[in-house]
Amino acid sequence: MKSLNLRAFLFIPFFAASFSHAWAVSPQVAAGASHSLMLRSDGTLWAWGQNDFGQLGDGTRKSQTRPRQIGADFSAVASGWYHSVGLKADGSLWAWGTNEQGQLGDGSTVTRSAPVKIGKDFIAIAAGNLHTLAIKRDGSLWAWGNNSHGQLGDSTLISRVSPTRIGGGFTAIAAGDLHSVALKADGSVWTWGNNVHGQLGDGGTQARRMPAQVSGLYRAIAAGENHTVALKADGSLWSWGANSHGQLGNGTTQKRNYPGLADGNFAAISAAGNHTVGIKSDGSAWRWGRTNHQGNCDDESQTTPKQIDGQFSSVAAGSRHTVALKRDGSLWAWGHNDWGLAGDTTDASSPEKLSSLVAIAPDYQAKVRGEPGAQNLTVTVDPSPADIGQDGDVYIVAVSPTLGSWQKTPAGWAPFNVHAPEAAYSGKLRKADFSLLENTDFSALKGAQVFVGYGRGQNRAERFADLLNFHMHQSVFQF
Repeated sequence: MKSLNLRAFLFIPFFAASFSHAWAVSPQVAAGASHSLMLRSDGTLWAWGQNDFGQLGDGTRKSQTRPRQIGADFSAVASGWYHSVGLKADGSLWAWGTNEQGQLGDGSTVTRSAPVKIGKDFIAIAAGNLHTLAIKRDGSLWAWGNNSHGQLGDSTLISRVSPTRIGGGFTAIAAGDLHSVALKADGSVWTWGNNVHGQLGDGGTQARRMPAQVSGLYRAIAAGENHTVALKADGSLWSWGANSHGQLGNGTTQKRNYPGLADGNFAAISAAGNHTVGIKSDGSAWRWGRTNHQGNCDDESQTTPKQIDGQFSSVAAGSRHTVALKRDGSLWAWGHNDWGLAGDTTDASSPEKLSSLVAIAPDYQAKVRGEPGAQNLTVTVDPSPADIGQDGDVYIVAVSPTLGSWQKTPAGWAPFNVHAPEAAYSGKLRKADFSLLENTDFSALKGAQVFVGYGRGQNRAERFADLLNFHMHQSVFQF
């Protein structure tokens, strides 16, 4: 079915627009130096935090303490310190934020406060401090931005303002402060760039301008400021590079210039700054490294993985904060919080639920029975199983190209009032039928589009906001 951005008929009542197809992606989060991104399963992208450089992508430079929708049809996101990168379902790559080193890849050094299209046919992205990496469908690796330490991998120290091809056969990438990491289909890991702390894992401390293979075979990679972590197929965690705060997780603060075993049973990892976070196979989240800048003032350096909480599905480490998704789609954050990264402006030492926004888009059906011209048309609203029994409102709105917007109320059809929207039903959500015509002549609304949706909450305001924020509405019929 097609869906409509409900705001279109709230504020432009004589024109229904902004149609888009619903499709599912894997919910994920990304974190920069002081901003965060979340991708919902419906492809909508949300951002919050500091916005001095336009890194939120909302067209402004105003910081936000709550998630704000940036766009739709995205399939992946990544965040550098002060820039952001996104992939859309069609393989197009978009970037926004600071651009002084060409890290956006648009051929300029102009900062952008809204997403700008960079290229097409991409399948993976990663963002470092001032550089960006991406992989195309054919496995080719591309890089652009700052190249002061050879982190682009093109054998030079020349910064690039447009994507430059590096090599082929790659499946995953990670970008640190001044170094880069890539994974090939055969499990081999390749590194290049700055190596003063041994973050390339090649046994030395000499910088490299081109990718060089690291010992071992792996299935996942992540890069912090000056350290690197990787997972093997058996879930074992391996790490190398800087370790002044225990970010390698091996029980010491000694740096290591080659891969070393740190822990086991991990399913996902993320690294940034001087800290690392991971999710084990049971959904529990763990952190190690510098933790006082995450609001945990009682523990400057955590040298071994320490459990935080459970039931997580995705996690992203930022420079001084962390964001994560639980299996139910709820959004959580902890750490440094000057810009509302953890929900308000108070540092959080443990996970705090950020808002009522969830990463998993609602799954429900609304179907019409009957044919145009019939004396009665009935719409069946079938809420998501998780929402059955919750307090909510069902809304039915008809948008006519000539008569504007009308709402179905318990007493019948009435002009839609944006300031006081009335529900067709209020109470415990359940599968229910609603009559559209009620044996009345509705020919005046010929050509009208009917939208059905529901919102959850304790009162009318909460329920209507829930419907808007989570796009829980569908176009079900046109008279």
